[in-house]
Amino acid sequence: TLTAGGITGALPWFIQWKRSSNGTNFTDIAGATNSVYVHSSAISTKIYFRLTISNLFSSVNYDTIVSTVTDDIPPSVAQVLGWGNDSIRIVFSEQMDISTIGNPYNYLIDDGAVSISSAVPVNNSTVSLTINTNSTPVVPGSFHNLKISLYDSITDSIGNSLPETDVVFEVAAAATGGA
Repeated sequence: TLTAGGITGALPWFIQWKRSSNGTNFTDIAGATNSVYVHSSAISTKIYFRLTISNLFSSVNYDTIVSTVTDDIPPSVAQVLGWGNDSIRIVFSEQMDISTIGNPYNYLIDDGAVSISSAVPVNNSTVSLTINTNSTPVVPGSFHNLKISLYDSITDSIGNSLPETDVVFEVAAAATGGA
């Protein structure tokens, strides 16, 4: 949405929004003759807009450029929580591709000594790993090395790869009841 504010000068005003792909050759946008212009679809490339305001005495142009913002920042691991002796929760810094965070082969604990039986997305930025009960046990208070995104295989929701990440985490001690 583009808005022309603070218009001054003698009435009547004539307003015309124009567009250009190169910033030089502008064409009128059909029907765009109000102080507010709403583009009809998402903008996927750079577009130059020109607002021409005129009255019976003069004319003035205001130019602006609208473009998309490209997210090229790779995601990161925000937190790793070892829960009890059979679950690990990983929180990522942004929305992730569910199919990549939900693949248990994208994670490795203690160089494979601890086996992961499943990776279940809790939401689009968190995954819960379940430890295979037949593998080396993890016990409360123990520390483990977790490799995340083997071969940069985990991606965010638009395709930026999470670099392979090594995290040392501690398995939380079991909660005890109070008296």
